[in-house]
Amino acid sequence: DIDFPFEPYKCQEDYMGHVIRALQSKKNAILESPTGTGKTLCLLCSVLAWRLTYIAKLQLNGLAPKGVVEGLDEAAGGEQTSPAFAAIPKIVYASRTHSQISQVVKELKNTIYKPKVSVLGSREQLCLHPKVMNIENSMAKIHSCRAKVKERACVHYTNVEKKINDPAYDAIMDIEDLVSVSKEKTMCPYYSSRELQRRADIIFMPYNYLIDAKTRKNQNIALENSVIIFDEAHNIEKVCEESYSFEITSLDIANCIENCQITLQRIIDGEGGSGETGDNNELTKEDVLTMKAIFLSLEREFNQLQVKGDGSIIDKSTFKNLLNQVKINQETKGLLIEVLQKMEAVLSLSTNNKIVGNTFVVLNNFMQILELTLEQNDSSRAQYVCYVSKERRDKKVGPYKKWSNDQALESVAPKYFTKLSYWCFSPGLAMEEFARQGVYSIIL
Repeated sequence: DIDFPFEPYKCQEDYMGHVIRALQSKKNAILESPTGTGKTLCLLCSVLAWRLTYIAKLQLNGLAPKGVVEGLDEAAGGEQTSPAFAAIPKIVYASRTHSQISQVVKELKNTIYKPKVSVLGSREQLCLHPKVMNIENSMAKIHSCRAKVKERACVHYTNVEKKINDPAYDAIMDIEDLVSVSKEKTMCPYYSSRELQRRADIIFMPYNYLIDAKTRKNQNIALENSVIIFDEAHNIEKVCEESYSFEITSLDIANCIENCQITLQRIIDGEGGSGETGDNNELTKEDVLTMKAIFLSLEREFNQLQVKGDGSIIDKSTFKNLLNQVKINQETKGLLIEVLQKMEAVLSLSTNNKIVGNTFVVLNNFMQILELTLEQNDSSRAQYVCYVSKERRDKKVGPYKKWSNDQALESVAPKYFTKLSYWCFSPGLAMEEFARQGVYSIIL
């Protein structure tokens, strides 16, 4: 039975019936209902009612202890979760923005259901450390936070371990509530949300946290046996396609080379890395020089791309072939990404926000491009269009540096640069990834 806050209309009964049938048969569903018909409330009540019934079924079959509902905290608290708890699907509820998620949480508070909740957000929204909060660049903020966590130099983080079982965190909270409670408890909202995620029945997050594979990994979002709900999904196709597309320019590659040079200088100045050798966790001059040589080779290959007129469609394997020619492939990808991540960490120490901002955008984008390009098979590649064009250079970008071995020729400032666009035209690729992860059901 579904406990609805009031007598449902016929359209609401139909809507909830379709949700229940999809979950009972472990199928996916695309549902639509006019504006103002209470879709969000229908989704929440029906999926949470089904989940309680699912738990009751496990109890009757002897697969879950009688006190499993009350004992979920204990079952999820350790490193090893019990088989019974692992068998209970979690609900992952995604919407476009955090303001929309706050509205969903507000609706949930008005129901009889009291699931354990986690709301995921970024450090931009959740960090309380005064020095980290004042860092303008988001990627620099991430590295600064990680450094303080590693050194246990943030009292908000260390308090998470001590106070995460505080009864205040059992309440149903949106992101503003989470920040407010954490301030009162002197705890980190960001890491608190990740701890709450482990024991949550329902997890709220924006679309991109689910669709972007790197964000999903960084946030430790496990999709296996999860019920995924995309609310307000009328633009989900565009979001999926954009997430699986990229563009890279000759300016981007030149900036990567410049970032290698900046990193190298910081190591020489003793401000990061470990010089010639160092341990396995530190960046060496040899690492950076190797990375720079790869970017120089890639720049040469990139500048040889033939552009017809203002632009033209070219073979879909062009960029992957360029990478292969400079020895970037599936075998070397992991090591290269590790070096790029270490470069990010070294560059995050810079106090020049302009350099840091440019650095993180370029290097982070290049890492995502490697992940996307090198893991594709022929079937997924068929869903793409590869387009190369000449673009007019924006004068606001600043001085262009064309690299020749170790020399930067700043006097060379072309009016146009080469851009390679790799556009995905199949939102199904993102959904296929969910299926491979073993989701229980997807509801749009």
